[in-house]
Amino acid sequence: METEEKPSDAPQDYWVTLEQQVREIVSGTMATSKAIEELPLLSDATVQFFERLTRDILETLPPSRPIACAQGCAFCCTSTEVHASALEVIGIAAHMADQFNEQETKEISQKIRETTETKGAQNKNESPPSMPCPLLKDSRCSVYPVRPFVCRGFNSYDAVDCERHKAGDAETEITGYPHQDIIAHATLRGVQRGLADCGLDGDALDLTPALAIMLETPDAALRWRAGENIFEKAHARQARK
Repeated sequence: METEEKPSDAPQDYWVTLEQQVREIVSGTMATSKAIEELPLLSDATVQFFERLTRDILETLPPSRPIACAQGCAFCCTSTEVHASALEVIGIAAHMADQFNEQETKEISQKIRETTETKGAQNKNESPPSMPCPLLKDSRCSVYPVRPFVCRGFNSYDAVDCERHKAGDAETEITGYPHQDIIAHATLRGVQRGLADCGLDGDALDLTPALAIMLETPDAALRWRAGENIFEKAHARQARK
C-alpha cells in the first residue's frame, strides 16, 4: 500500500514502543496461563489494544482524505496470502465454532479445504496464487469481528483504485492512511515475538491453510500450546519483515 502521509508525522518510532508493549502483554499472559480456553480472550485483548490505539491516532493525525473502505467492499480480500499469528488463527477458529451454524460451518470449511488444496498444488518456488478469501460470504467477511491484523490495517482512499488493481492493473497504486497499517503490523509483530518468547511458534502463518489444520486437527490448539510446530505446513512464504 502506497501512502501520502509520512510515518514520521507521528511521535518518532511510536510503532517500536507499541510492538514492545504488545510483546510484553502476550508473553506475560502466556507465561502465567496454560489454559487453552483463554487463548481467544488474549487474542481479543490484543485486538482491543489495536482498536484503541488506532482511534487515538486517527484523532491526533487524521487522514488527509476519507478512507473509502466500507461494508461489502471486498477488493482487497483477494490475495496470495493473508498473514496471521497462531493466536489469531485460534481465535478465528473459536469464533467460527461459536457463531456459525452447522450449514455455515460446512460451507466455509469446504471452501477453506479447496483453497488450501489449490495453494498446496503450487511449486514451493513459485509465488502462491491470488485467490479470494474463503471466509468471504456475499462480499462480506464472515469473521469480521476477529479478522486478522493485516486485514484491519489495510485501507484505501479510493475503491476504484482497488478495483483496478484487483482486475490486474499493476500500475495502479493503492494509496491509504499509513498509520492504521503501521499499527496493525506492529501489533502483529508484537504478538509473534511474545509467542516466540514463550517458546511457541510465532511465525507468520497463511490464514487459509492454518485454518485447514485447525479443522482437520481437533487438538491443534492444545498441541501448539504445548510447543509443537503444528502449523509448520501453513508458514507464510511471503511474510513481511
